[in-house]
Amino acid sequence: MAMVKQDARARLRAEMRAQRATNNGIFSFQKKILDSLSKIISQHMIIASYVPICGEADPAQAVALARALGKAIALPRTDPATKTIHFHHHAVAGALESGAYGISQPLPSAQRTTPDLLLVPLLAFDRRGNRLGQGGGYYDRALAALPDAVSVGIGWDWQEITDVPVEPWDRRLDFIATPTQWLTA
Repeated sequence: MAMVKQDARARLRAEMRAQRATNNGIFSFQKKILDSLSKIISQHMIIASYVPICGEADPAQAVALARALGKAIALPRTDPATKTIHFHHHAVAGALESGAYGISQPLPSAQRTTPDLLLVPLLAFDRRGNRLGQGGGYYDRALAALPDAVSVGIGWDWQEITDVPVEPWDRRLDFIATPTQWLTA
């Protein structure tokens, strides 16, 4: 049974990556979604975001909104040896370097911080807040280590599927924001 679920997850990842690779649209939230994001962001102090890669939904509008509300922004630094991410403060023009998997990340000298709201990338999601990530478990471990933090998955509308195959270590998202939908899990 476990192997069947792993095979289903691997097939779904491949399918969603292929679809995302051909997607060249501009990611933009409708006003009603930005209003929902604003309400959530205003309740938190340190917002963790990410630098999109390979067609991921771009959280730039949410980050701009957070900065306009005077919130601190953090970005993840990946440690492939421990398969963890830690969040570091990121100023508007803060320097970034290429990290694991070619992902832009803050320099090691950037102040480490603990976010209370995480904007989370995804490959697929369902209406129950389940997400399928890249497969390394980095965000699942980060969410487990920050149990009081609120999580908002950022994705394209077409990334919604009926049921994400989940494993016991998977962490549900609290909210999901797409260009046209605001879902509460």
